[in-house]
Amino acid sequence: MASRRRLNFDSYTIEIPQHNLGIGMVDFSAEFAMTGVYELWEKTLSATYPITKERLTDLLTRDHGRHFAALLVTDPSDWREWPIIGFIATYMYGGGGDDGETRNGYISVIMVDPVHQRKGLGSAMVEWAQHMLYKKYGIEKLPVGSVFPRFWPGVPKDLSKNALEFFENEGTMEPENDCIDLYQDITNYKAPVELVARAEKEGYTFHPLHPSQFSECLVGQRKNFSSYTGWVSKYEDLHHMHRDFEIMTCFTPTGQQVGWTLMTSCDSPILQDFAFTPVVGPKTGVVACVGVDEGYRNKGIGLAMLVRTLEDMKRRGVEMVFVDWVTMRGYYEKVGFETWRGYLGCGF
Repeated sequence: MASRRRLNFDSYTIEIPQHNLGIGMVDFSAEFAMTGVYELWEKTLSATYPITKERLTDLLTRDHGRHFAALLVTDPSDWREWPIIGFIATYMYGGGGDDGETRNGYISVIMVDPVHQRKGLGSAMVEWAQHMLYKKYGIEKLPVGSVFPRFWPGVPKDLSKNALEFFENEGTMEPENDCIDLYQDITNYKAPVELVARAEKEGYTFHPLHPSQFSECLVGQRKNFSSYTGWVSKYEDLHHMHRDFEIMTCFTPTGQQVGWTLMTSCDSPILQDFAFTPVVGPKTGVVACVGVDEGYRNKGIGLAMLVRTLEDMKRRGVEMVFVDWVTMRGYYEKVGFETWRGYLGCGF
């Protein structure tokens, strides 16, 4: 493929001679490109993943994003009049400074106008992004997915046949990273008491976090889950937003915190980080970052905490509950969750 296209990073151009395509590559800016990018989304993804222009704009204008638009070179001399026929969104996470923390990147969105698909433009945009992110940030590998903001945790299995073939042919498939999103309608939810009996018999209790308890909560997140990108920061975000009540917590008989999960209300600001919760349903909340302290696992705490979480969310008016990026099969299903969408692990 590489021999059939020419990328000139100095002039910001791509040539694909066999299809007579001349492409101008530009760094994304919402002021210039947002209308064209949204029109491209409408052509390629909106049938399965509808999103408002306002929501997409918010997700693409986060500080840690680095995106590129592919413009078709046409007659007008002003490049700003060239139509956008391709787009690739990437996000960076982690360090990259003097702290020694590794900076990671993700390819989160790839779109090519249907008229220009299967011409090598998608591959050229990936190569372009790889070069730019390596040059500036030293990032060598780009998995497909996103952390926060969250589009998809991998390649959606319900993409078009052409799109799936692109990832299979151009990327490296990583079946060990396949995952699913889950959902559950809790409008008529009734707690399965057998799932909480073991933990509560041993004296464990479950309550939303009080702000005064956050310091201990944060210690628990850093101790157990700091290796998960974005995990600790989401707990910090809720605390700073004065929404500690959206953290369900498990306490030992002596009052020590040993389990936690985020459990958002329908109006939680955290939902702005999830692209497609409105597709799940109008009164959707999210369960995320579910974890039990390493020394207290395999005691039934996790499932019991999920049961009490769903009860609390129902009390707050949530009707649909969304859980994303699940790799542990059969666990959440025990409390009633079903598969919403599936994803393939892939990287470039």
